[in-house]
Amino acid sequence: MSRRENMLVTSILLLLFASNAAAQERAAQLRVLVPQDDAKLFIDDKLTAQKGDERLFLSPALEPGYTYRYTVTAKWWPNNYTEVIRTRSIDVKAGQTLTVDLRQQDPKKPDNYHIRFVPTPEDVVEHLAPIVELGYHHLIAGFPAPYDEESMTRLATEVRPRLEEMIRA
Repeated sequence: MSRRENMLVTSILLLLFASNAAAQERAAQLRVLVPQDDAKLFIDDKLTAQKGDERLFLSPALEPGYTYRYTVTAKWWPNNYTEVIRTRSIDVKAGQTLTVDLRQQDPKKPDNYHIRFVPTPEDVVEHLAPIVELGYHHLIAGFPAPYDEESMTRLATEVRPRLEEMIRA
């Protein structure tokens, strides 16, 4: 390669490096803290690929002097049947770095929930059957897991007599 060609290649590389550095200076950086390290993170409805409880997002180059808005959404599953969806709208400017903390709920912007139906375990149904026979066909109750023998015995020995007493009254 001639000296002239070598200088041309070097000049092009310097220009590319300088334009890339200038673009990064005009970008905004978001540091997003999510409630669980396996949460899905969406920036403007696009799923990001990072994992962990802290994620970094670098915007494309932004025009200085303008304010841009990004919608940041985290989705996670605290249990096998509940999906929590937490969304924030963030205003940024070129060159700005912000932290978006999605670990705490904002009372002004309540979370959304998707609850997946989970059928009642058969052993719980068997323990509830005698109560339903008492005439409480519309009994709705939440029984926390685990459905151990002690909890089911308490249900049968403490709840059933109270229901029978209510029926007699």
